[in-house]
Amino acid sequence: MNEFMEQYWSFYHAGVTIFLIAGLALIIKLVFFKRKRRKKEPHLKFKHWNQRFENDFERLEKELHVAPFLPKEATKLLMKARKKEVKEEKRIDKEKSVKTISTIREKLKDGLNSEEVLKQHSNCVYVLTFIGSIMASEVEQLRDQISFLLQIAQPADEIVVRLTSPGGAVPQYGLASSQLERLKQAGLRCVVCVDTVAASGGYMMAAVADKIIAAPFAII
Repeated sequence: MNEFMEQYWSFYHAGVTIFLIAGLALIIKLVFFKRKRRKKEPHLKFKHWNQRFENDFERLEKELHVAPFLPKEATKLLMKARKKEVKEEKRIDKEKSVKTISTIREKLKDGLNSEEVLKQHSNCVYVLTFIGSIMASEVEQLRDQISFLLQIAQPADEIVVRLTSPGGAVPQYGLASSQLERLKQAGLRCVVCVDTVAASGGYMMAAVADKIIAAPFAII
């Protein structure tokens, strides 16, 4: 009986020790994982919308040429006309480029620095997407995006915000609205586009913009 009890307690102690070691290892792993997640900085993603649509248009043209819905003779005439149009577009673009280069050269000679010249010739449109939850947890990402744009955007540029939100907590959406206000304070034009809904806090955000563009049945 004594021998059995000794074996039992030895097995019990071994089991407890193994359990404690496994638990300690798990805790260390969780702490390390949390620290690693905190250190990871968010990164912005960029997409060139013009290039996307140009590529789609080129693919569509190729597809239409593979399976034309017009007689071959008509297709040839259209292709010939299209080649002339492309040639003319290239000629116009080249003339504009030469004129722009000449204008920039003159401005640099007049003493303007490169940043001032760039401000006069930039005409970019930056598109942001904000899909808000009740607590507007996405405001941190919006803040980072706007902070980045304030560093690179020029006065002639425009910021378009694709906004979707049923509204939510007032403090959080007040903070989100203040982010859009930063654009106006910097002299940048802000346009809000609403496809479906921008209610309550979402409407508060939209009201800050210089212009609101909404779909016919959107709730605002």
